[in-house]
Amino acid sequence: MKHFRHMCCVLMLIICLPSPGQASTELALLQVQKGSAALIRGDYTRAITLFDRALKVKGLAKVRRANIFNDRAVAKWRLSRTKEAVGDFNEAISLYPEYAVAYNNRGNVLIELGLFKEAVKDFDQAILLSPSYGAAYNNRANAHLKLRDYDAAYQDYTKAINLMPNNATPINGRGRVHEILDRSHAAVRDFSRAISLDAKYTPAYYNRGRAYTTLSNNQRAISDYSYALDIYPQDVRLYTERGRIHGMRKEYVAALRDFSKAISILPDYAPAFAERGYVQALRKRYNEGLEDLDHALTLDPQSARAYAYRAWTYMKLADVDQALNDIKKSLERDGNLAEAQVINGEIHEAVGLFDQALISYRKAVELDPMLSKAWSGIERLDVNVSSLSAKAKPTSRVADPIDHWQIQKVGQQYFASSQKYKGVRVPLEMYGEEEPQLLEWSSLKKTYRGIGLLRYYAGDSNGRLRNEYIAIVDFRKRKVASIEPFRWGERLANWNWKNGTLVVTDPDGAANEIVLRKKRVSRPQPYAANWWWGGSNYQKSKRTSRSKAKKKQWQKSILDSLLN
Repeated sequence: MKHFRHMCCVLMLIICLPSPGQASTELALLQVQKGSAALIRGDYTRAITLFDRALKVKGLAKVRRANIFNDRAVAKWRLSRTKEAVGDFNEAISLYPEYAVAYNNRGNVLIELGLFKEAVKDFDQAILLSPSYGAAYNNRANAHLKLRDYDAAYQDYTKAINLMPNNATPINGRGRVHEILDRSHAAVRDFSRAISLDAKYTPAYYNRGRAYTTLSNNQRAISDYSYALDIYPQDVRLYTERGRIHGMRKEYVAALRDFSKAISILPDYAPAFAERGYVQALRKRYNEGLEDLDHALTLDPQSARAYAYRAWTYMKLADVDQALNDIKKSLERDGNLAEAQVINGEIHEAVGLFDQALISYRKAVELDPMLSKAWSGIERLDVNVSSLSAKAKPTSRVADPIDHWQIQKVGQQYFASSQKYKGVRVPLEMYGEEEPQLLEWSSLKKTYRGIGLLRYYAGDSNGRLRNEYIAIVDFRKRKVASIEPFRWGERLANWNWKNGTLVVTDPDGAANEIVLRKKRVSRPQPYAANWWWGGSNYQKSKRTSRSKAKKKQWQKSILDSLLN
């Protein structure tokens, strides 16, 4: 009987033990779990080892093996083993052709390999398999951006934003499209919105700082770069960009400190040497400047900016031949560098070749319509040079004027200008290929003196949406405070005026606050009955013999006490 019971127990134990195939599968799944954990914490080499072990197990379902190949490919991609990663993604897709994630991931690797059109096809397939795949829309937009198909990129980023409204990445991407298409105010709105979603999202700070620089809002640009440096204190790009702005503001000590910090972090960073050399030349320390510029060109012989800066330095040293030689090399390397065109103009102007100088200044304006040095050069020379052909002129009149405003085209960008407010250029940010049209001008004399609103037609988005925008013009400071949406098709933006600020909420619900100035209110007159200040009761004097001089002095003393 005992032997019978023993045999039954052994038989039951054998029956309950997992089969060899089942044990292998469970072991493989355990390796996958450990590999996924290693992948998440960034231990990519360990993850690959664990995924290798899991893939050696036979009998895994095709979908499971496809998942493992996909995850191993991601780990290899993170280790810059891109070709191996593509091979693993191919395996995953062959095992599971409906695997949208694998198509999306392979598309990202193809972007890195420079195969942008092939990447778009992968993202197309991922979106076809999963129409609400927001990341695939964002990544396809990145590929379109590389292909310079900006309208397609804009549409894809917008779709990704709608699908992932709390994700800063596609909003930052769309801001980059705005920036490329000369819509700097729209870019600032998107970058600000990205930052509001993720306060530590450094790319948005960097991009917004660059947009602020384009808008000549240098103080805010410095603030953005400084905040980003608090998060990533080893980013040499941020130090170099902030140093450039300090240099533009003639804050040379601060600029040199930033460039030197970038060089201390990355001793072979050519842009920092080039910028530091230029600032040294601006300080009239030409030998130190040439030393830095020579070193920048040793590190990067193709640097158009370094050649342009060295040409300017040689011009200041009256070495005209070397200056002309260097600026020629700069323009050969990058003829679209607006700063180089300005320096070319300055060199030719210095030697009396005014026609060539004016052509260069006008070329610079076409490349960067906000470049004040180029406009100054045109204003200096335009009245004295009349031998240029009409095609060299940077501006042409567009559409009919409204009130005292008229539209001009500068290069590929439209501006509104006014004879009444000289020095104010309003960039008309456009959507689509149509020309702008001025619709209305309002001066806020009674509430915000010095502020005006210029409403204009900004084009149709793909022929489906009529866009109207309003430029908020501060004609006292000769600048545009912001350009905000008024309507998108039938949908109106919400404009909420407060004392000193304006909050514009676009039709999609994204808000932007613009700081203006305090609303104008009527002040009590200091020369009034029963005026109280500091414990003294000033009553209106009944003495009619007080002289006008004493009356003004008395009135001024009260105003001074109020303001101090």
